[in-house]
Amino acid sequence: MPKELGEVGQTLFDTITADYDYDEDEMTIFYSICRTVDVMDRLESAIEEKGTWVRGANGAESLNPAIQELRMQRKDLVALWKSLGHLDQSDPLTTSARARKAARARWDR
Repeated sequence: MPKELGEVGQTLFDTITADYDYDEDEMTIFYSICRTVDVMDRLESAIEEKGTWVRGANGAESLNPAIQELRMQRKDLVALWKSLGHLDQSDPLTTSARARKAARARWDR
């Protein structure tokens, strides 16, 4: 892995995998996270290009459908991160503390 990630997804993949060792199931989820951020990047570009309002087939202006899709992708992204335990508010360790803990565990093997 990874297979054909975009620039944003690849950067995320490289950054996070430098600090975390995921098992196979976690890596599948993390890869989905990377693909999701790539989709979000493309949606944001589409919104920048077309604008907030677009003209429909009947000529009426309506909200760019990419905005709603981006919102849904953001919700999916949060759910994916939570499934890896990175956004668990009950965990007293911060993300950087968990990264240090994972790095120590890796070096102590």
